[in-house]
Amino acid sequence: MRNGLDILPKIQKNSRSDQEEMEDPTFAQTVGATLSYRYRPAIDYIRELKNYGFAPPLEDGFNPMDMIDERNKMFAPYLMRASSPEHFKHLESSLIANKANRNIIDRASIGKNIAAGVLDPVNAIPIPFVSGANLYYRMFKQGAYTAGLVGGQEAIRYPLDPFSTPDEPIVAIGSSFIIGGALRGLIDIPLARRVNASKAAEKEIKDLTDAVEADSLPLNDLTQGPAKTNLNIAKNFFTDSWFFKAIPTAAKRILQDDKLPDETKETLLKIQNDSGILLEANKRGAALDPSVAQDAKLLEGEFVQHYDELLQIWGKYTGKGVVAPFDYMGFKRKPFEAWTEMVSNKRIKGEAPANEYESQAMKVFSKYFDDLWEPRLREEGMIGHTSYYRTNIRKRKANIKMLEGKIKKSKNKDYINTLSSLIAKNKEVIKGHEEVLEEYANLGKMKHKNEVAFFPRYFDTDEIRSDRNGFEKDIREWISENPASVEYFDNGKIVKIDFSTDPADVAKRVTRLTDRILNEHDPLDVDQMFFGLGKSKHQRHRILDIPNALVLKYIHTNPIQVMRAYTSRVGARYEFSRQFGGKQIDEVLMEQDAVMAEAKVPLKRRNAVLKDIQHSYDRVVGTTKYKSPSSWDYTIAQVLRDAAQFGYLGGAGVATLTEPAKIVMEHGFKETFQGLFTMLQQNQLKMGAKELRIAGEALELLLGSVHLRLVDDLSNNPLRSTIFDKAKNGFYALNGLGPFTRIFKDFDGMMRSHTIIDYSKKWANGSANKMEREFLARYTIDQNMAKRITAQEAIQQGDSGLYLANTEKWTDAEATRRFRVALGSGASNTILMGTPMDKPNIVDGVVYLPMSVASKLGMKESTKYRGYARIENALMGLPFQFYSYSLAAVNKTMGAYASGQVKSQYMGTAMALGLGYMVLQIRTPDYIELKFQDQFARAFDYSGLMPLHTDLFYTAMATSLAMGGPNITGGFVAPKFPQGPNVADALTGIGGAGPSVALDYYRAFADLISGNYNEGVKDLARILPFAQIFWYKDFVNSMLGAIREELPQKPLGRFN
Repeated sequence: MRNGLDILPKIQKNSRSDQEEMEDPTFAQTVGATLSYRYRPAIDYIRELKNYGFAPPLEDGFNPMDMIDERNKMFAPYLMRASSPEHFKHLESSLIANKANRNIIDRASIGKNIAAGVLDPVNAIPIPFVSGANLYYRMFKQGAYTAGLVGGQEAIRYPLDPFSTPDEPIVAIGSSFIIGGALRGLIDIPLARRVNASKAAEKEIKDLTDAVEADSLPLNDLTQGPAKTNLNIAKNFFTDSWFFKAIPTAAKRILQDDKLPDETKETLLKIQNDSGILLEANKRGAALDPSVAQDAKLLEGEFVQHYDELLQIWGKYTGKGVVAPFDYMGFKRKPFEAWTEMVSNKRIKGEAPANEYESQAMKVFSKYFDDLWEPRLREEGMIGHTSYYRTNIRKRKANIKMLEGKIKKSKNKDYINTLSSLIAKNKEVIKGHEEVLEEYANLGKMKHKNEVAFFPRYFDTDEIRSDRNGFEKDIREWISENPASVEYFDNGKIVKIDFSTDPADVAKRVTRLTDRILNEHDPLDVDQMFFGLGKSKHQRHRILDIPNALVLKYIHTNPIQVMRAYTSRVGARYEFSRQFGGKQIDEVLMEQDAVMAEAKVPLKRRNAVLKDIQHSYDRVVGTTKYKSPSSWDYTIAQVLRDAAQFGYLGGAGVATLTEPAKIVMEHGFKETFQGLFTMLQQNQLKMGAKELRIAGEALELLLGSVHLRLVDDLSNNPLRSTIFDKAKNGFYALNGLGPFTRIFKDFDGMMRSHTIIDYSKKWANGSANKMEREFLARYTIDQNMAKRITAQEAIQQGDSGLYLANTEKWTDAEATRRFRVALGSGASNTILMGTPMDKPNIVDGVVYLPMSVASKLGMKESTKYRGYARIENALMGLPFQFYSYSLAAVNKTMGAYASGQVKSQYMGTAMALGLGYMVLQIRTPDYIELKFQDQFARAFDYSGLMPLHTDLFYTAMATSLAMGGPNITGGFVAPKFPQGPNVADALTGIGGAGPSVALDYYRAFADLISGNYNEGVKDLARILPFAQIFWYKDFVNSMLGAIREELPQKPLGRFN
């Protein structure tokens, strides 16, 4: 019997003189062999586990000894683990490749081997980022870190490589120390003169700056300064470059404009700041308060605490407990939610609980809605309350006097006009409040005896459409029996209706009410919400004053979905009202218009800034998305987006495997591995994950939003529950994105708890360095707050030295809030998901045209965006569907590097490149056939260091080729996929994943219809939903390959 190992005796018999007669390997071959030698054993082992499992049983009739003979018996221990002939061939192919790599390395010159080793990212990539100390120290430190990382490589490679000898790891680690250190010196020596020349000037400037600051700040805290001054993005070579500014966002336009007042910049940051990018103020140790977006995330943490409590009660009720790894409940979710819905409905109807468990669940609902939310909404006037309106009237009258005083002192006409508008706005609000107070005098007459529970009402429009007659019948009966008067808002105006019992009038009114409910574009609009009689945002805001108990069939009654929707939409509105003193967004914009007018900012620029702030607000409170979700463009875009996700993101989980490198960057190489060993030995991971959960993070699986890490969705509506929404949850569980996201966030939560406390302790005792102070300030913690955090006695320190927060036992509420904001925002900025701070407006499918252009096109000025016409089309957002992660990386990875906000720059970079190589080898089994430069380019692309720019690079290359142009690199780097001239490919490539998947489906079905079954089935296999999930796509491809062989090669039907 012959097999692939026939080559081994020939290789083994070669003497050195024989090898010298063979052709010397090229440098590219040497590099490829070196990388394969180091990484392939681990990759082959991963593939073996994937295809055959761990310790698989022997196939019937198979004995590996039958395939082992004299030529390969020396590898018998390695080959004996084969469970089948195919498994044996896999193992021997690894041997062949390994031996071939060693042969090339052996025949290559010493110079080529050294150069090839240098090009391994472990040696080469970290070098530019080492800084500080003298040259010899940097050489030693670089060499030590490189040797440490190679030691980790060898620990993985050595037991998996059957050719390994005990001396190989020693040689590898030693040589990496020498190469890493020597190259550090080669980089530094040419720069030494310039560095030394600049240090003297730098020292003089620093001495002068320190002297000035010492005159103006307390001696014991030179880093502190006013938090609200100099709110520009910290300046550096990157933030001043095209690479940063070419991605236009509201944050960049406003925070990088030196002519805008800080108060205007603060307004934007107060709405949407995510602590993802360093500000100039942070460099002085000044910290902003948490933003509306950040505090709203904490409210999600409150929701999940109540959800977890309900889950535990249900587990006790069933007697089976609850097992929900990563929040996956599988088939148990449906009975759990059915039980909570039944209990909630009893509460709404005022019925008594049937047992102790139902009573406990009702108390959880009451605690959430009645004890937490009703007082909050009353306090902010989001639920009518007489004391709120009286207090607010007094505040606004005082505000009017203050504004009138400013008008008398000013000669700036623009400023006077804006102040006059503010006075008019305050008078309008006061008038509305006075009318509400008059209305509330008669409120008791309108209460219904059956309305006992606070419960947000979201109409189920699908149910109403399917039984409109039944819905209108219930409403007619209610109105006929309760002929009261009611007031409500209609397009900003108060409308009063006197109910009539005349059947014809009642029927007309019911038809109008039903039409309005069904045509409401935003079913989660806070201003249209109903919480129970007497508990809405004053009576005039009610569309329909019927108790929830009488329309249970026609409203959403799943309390879990309702609590999610309520938290996501009401939470942000509540936080905005709380942080801006009860004002609405239009009033805040008017105030900023006045601030900018006083600073003599031109009207055109003011309009642009107000537009950006309004759009940012809409994003944070969830009202950016489309006003007409039933329109044709919305429907088409949603179908294309869903098809692209299911067809193209089967390997999304594999793509996240580089994210541990970001954790290393954030917390340090030593600390991260210390945390890893601690996680394996102790319970700190669980405790860190709990802290993160309370902070409102790592909830993507529970909230059904894990796909938003990579995909910008049209509408992430918690109440929407189509078959596609349910399929997405399963899809992102199967492709690994959901589980990996949860695992990485939980680990980062453990590490970040330690990092925040560790840095706080250092700052409190005066030993924190510049990066640590800036890190805390960026995450809303200044020196005073660091001292308050440090003072919490509940903080514990494990045996490993890592700190545990235990915030549920903290006694300082504000310190708890700041810590949780820092924890949640930090995790989101590490395991990346795009936020409003990262995204251009057009990502939402919205474009604003200045009226100087729009008027010529016959367009009207938006009533919401002064000076602009708003164009909304869901198709405009398609090119950016898969850019959420990449846009976030511009600020959170590249920006962090440039501003010095990365603790472990070189080790993090090296690890990202190494993991990028691993992802390349998993996703591209024939990677070894790629040229070195292609391997490096792909690994760099997968590393996540510059994902947006590398994606644009490959897209530009493919588009050029598709348009019949040249390879933009001159052929040095190849495109990811073969690309010939094709205009359709060029257009869909630019158009994004949605148009691309539509073209792929068209081509597949065109081939099938025309009788080209082989190509049609093959093309279809690449885009079918779930077909490309990484761990079973080979099975799907094999199955479809078998189908192709059985299909007749002739056209169908009329195409014969």
